[in-house]
Amino acid sequence: MDRDVAPTASKPYLMDFTYLFDPNQRDFEEFTRGMRFTEDEVYAEIGRPTDWTHRAAASLPPRSDEAAAKVAEQMLACSRWETSPWYVADADGGS
Repeated sequence: MDRDVAPTASKPYLMDFTYLFDPNQRDFEEFTRGMRFTEDEVYAEIGRPTDWTHRAAASLPPRSDEAAAKVAEQMLACSRWETSPWYVADADGGS
């Protein structure tokens, strides 16, 4: 089924990403250590690709060469930013 607007667009979901960095969060260990799942378990959670909805066409017009160059310039500037010490793990795997 193709559609231009997601059926949940009027009810945006606020994602909570604290499990990525907070060891006190319930999902932290699962996320950082990982878990094995069978293919059937994954598809039970997300559905089969044949059942997924897809957009008939790209939702955004392609960028002009000038716009693409500006994005590349901005990404280069971001890559030069210093990484926060709390984000960098030491050589022993600690943080």
